[in-house]
Amino acid sequence: MKLNKPHIYFWITALVVFINSLFNYDSNNDLDINIHDTYYIIATFHLEVLITIGLSFIGLIYFISSKLKIPLIKLLTIIHTVITIGCFPVYFIGLFYFSLTKPNTNFPLFDDDSNLIAFITVIFIVFILVQIVFILNLIISATKHLISNHKS
Repeated sequence: MKLNKPHIYFWITALVVFINSLFNYDSNNDLDINIHDTYYIIATFHLEVLITIGLSFIGLIYFISSKLKIPLIKLLTIIHTVITIGCFPVYFIGLFYFSLTKPNTNFPLFDDDSNLIAFITVIFIVFILVQIVFILNLIISATKHLISNHKS
């Protein structure tokens, strides 16, 4: 896989997520997170806008590193880009799958979304963990670049 300009991939993904959030806007669609006795309720639209901003920021960092001629480690860049951007199609395919397998019930108190919540949690954890690869890539590459410029 040739990956000369990863910032373009991140900006395109950010644009796709933002356009998706605009077309699928529903004021009643939210994400409920229960941690012990505390409920956190986040509107899905706000979460997707936050993801758009995050992806745009990552793309901006890749763009700045290319303009400053900081050579990033290609393997780590490929791993980060493929897994980060790959989380979104997997997420949307999973949502589609769980919407097909959801039982059609008229009983509002029966909300058996534990498999969906576990799926979203795994995707989110993978997404967060791969950002550590990105940070390590930046730190290692910037340090090598500064040391090589300082010696010459």
